[in-house]
Amino acid sequence: MTRTFRNRTFPVIGWVCVVPLALAAIGCLVGAIVADVPLVGRGWLLLGTAASTALAVVVRRGYIATRVEATGEGVVVVNPWRTETLAWGDVLGFSADTHLVVHRRQGPKIRVFAVQAANLARMLGRESHADHVARDLNGLLAEHGGPSRASLDQEYELTPEKRRTLRRQALGVAAAMAVLFVVRVLVDR
Repeated sequence: MTRTFRNRTFPVIGWVCVVPLALAAIGCLVGAIVADVPLVGRGWLLLGTAASTALAVVVRRGYIATRVEATGEGVVVVNPWRTETLAWGDVLGFSADTHLVVHRRQGPKIRVFAVQAANLARMLGRESHADHVARDLNGLLAEHGGPSRASLDQEYELTPEKRRTLRRQALGVAAAMAVLFVVRVLVDR
């Protein structure tokens, strides 16, 4: 049985962006073929077709296709630019900071783009979707011969100190966004 994990809003965001981009690409292509415009105008329409198509592909890959799949054999991590398949025996455990993190026996950690922690949850000191997914995946790892769920939860637990660090980071991001917003408003005056 395959279980799929991702942030629930990612496919919605992806489709909301991909559909208009695809329509723009089709409109530009039809305009380039049908419109009675000079060659330069057709070039711009074809450039618009190419740009809209490329952006739609990137958004689709980043928001619709990304996911983590837990199968009977292991875990498949589909990130925007790379897909990695790991057997359960190759995985040490899962944790969550800003993203879900897969800890491997050999090689670097894998950050999972599809499962991110919500900044608001971090600012409020609450668990996020990434924490729940890490806990679920640690349970599946224990079922497939990995360390016990209790030892994994303890090792990768969101400690009060780590929670404070993540909270500070989230507040820093929110403060930076607020400053950028104020600067933008003042510049537009």
